[in-house]
Amino acid sequence: MKRILLIICVLGVCIGANAQENHAFRKGYRGDVSMGGLIGINKDLRNDAVSLSTTHGYSYGDGFYIGAEAGVNILFAEGITIPVLAVGKYNFIDYKISPFVDCRIGTEALIHNKDSGIALVASPGFGIDYRRLIIRAAYICEAGRFTENYHQPSYSGNVTSLFKSHSFQIKMGISF
Repeated sequence: MKRILLIICVLGVCIGANAQENHAFRKGYRGDVSMGGLIGINKDLRNDAVSLSTTHGYSYGDGFYIGAEAGVNILFAEGITIPVLAVGKYNFIDYKISPFVDCRIGTEALIHNKDSGIALVASPGFGIDYRRLIIRAAYICEAGRFTENYHQPSYSGNVTSLFKSHSFQIKMGISF
């Protein structure tokens, strides 16, 4: 029992010692896993969701970071979206708490019941890196096409409609 407790204490000290630095100014590969929520700010479109994503890229060591993000958003309105985004990020200071600004641009596949669509996504954001913890707030603007299966006695087929969506997002993540 004492050995198990000693191993747990040593592992805790090692993890704590490793978490003392900010990874934003370390040159090389950097990745993170994030989870958060989206709150839709539309009048007629419900797009509230729970979000899970991972980002991988290269940090240049001077606060600049370029990478790619892939994830899944589970909509409360019975559907999912799958975003694939390019990420540009800049951290302002090399300290334990480092504020940043970023921008994510890309596409998103929409799957709602048996209907589908695709959208262009732009998401400017800001936040802080606290050691390995990432906290991000962002505005998300989407514009795209949605294809619905339409069945009526007079017409049966697909109907394509255009949409624009606005959301506010808050995410927390761990970098590695």
